[in-house]
Amino acid sequence: MAERRTVAQLFEGWQVGAVAVLVAALVTAVIVPRTVEPTGLPPSSLAPRELDRARIETHREALPATGDQRSRALELVDARLRELGRAEYEGNQRLADRWASEVSEAARPVLAQSPETLRALRASQALEFASAYLRSLREGADSDTLVELGGSTLVELRQNGWFPSLEDAGPTTDVVLVGLFKRRFTLMFLGHPELPLSTVEERAVLNFLIRHPPRSTLAGSTREGRGGRGKFVLNQIDALSKLEPSYPTLYARGVVYYEMGQFDAAASAFDAYLQRNQDGPYRLRAVNFLKAAVEESNLMH
Repeated sequence: MAERRTVAQLFEGWQVGAVAVLVAALVTAVIVPRTVEPTGLPPSSLAPRELDRARIETHREALPATGDQRSRALELVDARLRELGRAEYEGNQRLADRWASEVSEAARPVLAQSPETLRALRASQALEFASAYLRSLREGADSDTLVELGGSTLVELRQNGWFPSLEDAGPTTDVVLVGLFKRRFTLMFLGHPELPLSTVEERAVLNFLIRHPPRSTLAGSTREGRGGRGKFVLNQIDALSKLEPSYPTLYARGVVYYEMGQFDAAASAFDAYLQRNQDGPYRLRAVNFLKAAVEESNLMH
């Protein structure tokens, strides 16, 4: 059996340090004698009432694009968007480029005269897409509506294994689907001030992506994949923290750094979290994870 290390040996050769790290590790040695590797990123603090308000707002926003209220110009944009979605889904890049150009051309007068109706179309299509996707999970088949509205978003969902079944669809799934659709729609008119996502929708999407980064970032060797995933998740964490100041950003960054094998950076993040959140909900886990990061760092030095 390996000899138990003393606290002094634990920190031998580790320089991230400072007094605060030593104090935290001393506490760890008493409270958590056996370390556990950091796992599990903290969720967003989105409340059910916030999600319900976002759902209501999207339905309200969609009203001008429904029924007899639709203008001929808006119908033209709708039809071309659906052609674009089918081309994206089929992987026909030449045709997709053509329809993307047609969409921009058709949308130009709408944006100039009544941008709120284009925002309404986005909301209406987003709701239709989310409904069609959840229906496909129940029925096991893709409808024409799902293919036309899903486009590259549907391809992304399938490639990354997101929401593969109803069992994997949680209470925020519909809001995440709406948010992902709106992101794709908005990219066509990048920077237009009339087409922002709501803060709740953006938080729901970021919260989802933090836990389910795209598989494309995991290509290459194990080390490269871990690094790509980590960088992606760190960016989502930073974006979420700007919308949600209460998010335990430092703690989350520590977990990601640890998974990336950057143990000094992980220890530094956990230490900073403990200094700023002496009574935070993740305090005990942060203390334990700090000790784990220090131990791993010592093995590398």
